[in-house]
Amino acid sequence: MFCVDTWEGGAEHQSNGVNMRSVEERFVSLACSQAAKGASVTKLKGTSDLALSKLLNEGHASSFDFIYVVGIQALQSGRGYRF
Repeated sequence: MFCVDTWEGGAEHQSNGVNMRSVEERFVSLACSQAAKGASVTKLKGTSDLALSKLLNEGHASSFDFIYVVGIQALQSGRGYRF
């Protein structure tokens, strides 16, 4: 599994004072616990469009059965996605 996020949080996180660094650290802790159980978990920090381009350039074109992109990120960034 490839997990992509900027770990910056959205407006709702910022207005509520959410510490995104601690959210990221918790994610890493949970991902490591799953990896210890044999799951393949790769964390990529950045936007989904750049991360997907990187993965495709690294030869992962046939690695995906399912891709889920949180829509609000695409809308807020002004990027449109075509699938």
